[in-house]
Amino acid sequence: MKKKKAKARKQKVKKEVVGYPQQLQLEEFFKCPIWFADEPKFVDSLNKASDKYIEASKKNLKPAIDKRNKKFGDKGDMGHVFHSTSLIGDPDFKQLQD
Repeated sequence: MKKKKAKARKQKVKKEVVGYPQQLQLEEFFKCPIWFADEPKFVDSLNKASDKYIEASKKNLKPAIDKRNKKFGDKGDMGHVFHSTSLIGDPDFKQLQD
């Protein structure tokens, strides 16, 4: 005759209460200056050139977006990051690459 296997009993696990630090400390690593300028005309043309890549990425993620919207209600594409293929070699980005 076969012996019945005993059911494993659930053990209660104590949850550790973790609080956020009251005072944050600042440390700087790899300090590097960042140079920037505000040139809206330049950015506008790059945004326009990027649109086709973003739309292609949205098309690739559509099933995931639809699944999330079905589960949580219509949130649109909010919260998703639309990574594209490489922009290197696209003539619309040549000026930026040079």
